[in-house]
Amino acid sequence: MTYREKYNLLKKIESKYINNTVIKSVLMDDGGFNDFTNLIMHFNDTLKNEKRVDDLIKRILDGEPLQYVLGYAFFINSNYIVTPDVLIPRQETEQLAIGALFYIKKYFPNKKKLTIVDVGTGSGILAIYLKENFTESNVIAVDISEKALEIARQNAKL
Repeated sequence: MTYREKYNLLKKIESKYINNTVIKSVLMDDGGFNDFTNLIMHFNDTLKNEKRVDDLIKRILDGEPLQYVLGYAFFINSNYIVTPDVLIPRQETEQLAIGALFYIKKYFPNKKKLTIVDVGTGSGILAIYLKENFTESNVIAVDISEKALEIARQNAKL
C-alpha cells in the first residue's frame, strides 16, 4: 500500500483521536520524513511498515497520546524522547522555557556562570534548553522518578 492510499483510508476514519495532524505524523514517522512536503513527494511510494502504522493507529484510537505512541515530542527546536514515565511537553512549557531564558538574561546580564536547578525535570527538556543557552552555567536536573531521570539522560545525550 502506498502512502497516498493509507492517507486516504485514514482520512475516512477521522475521529476525536485521529485527525489530519495525527495521520501525517504517523505516515511521516514511517517514512522517516521530517516534514509533510517530503511525505507528499513520496506519496506513491510503498509504506515501509504497514503493520506498524496500523498498530500505531490502533493505539491512538484507543486513546494513547500521539507523542507516547511515536516515542517523541517536539519542543522549541528539537524532538525529545517521551514515554508515559514523563509528561508530554506542552506549549506552556515552551513559554516557560523562553520566559526563563528572558528572565535570566535580564536579571543576570553580567553573570556567565550560573547554577540553574530544574526541579521535577521529567524528560529534561527545560534543563537541556537552558544548558544550550547558558553553556558555561551549571544546570542541575532533579526528579523523584528514576525512570524520568533515565529519559532525561537519554535526551541529554541526544
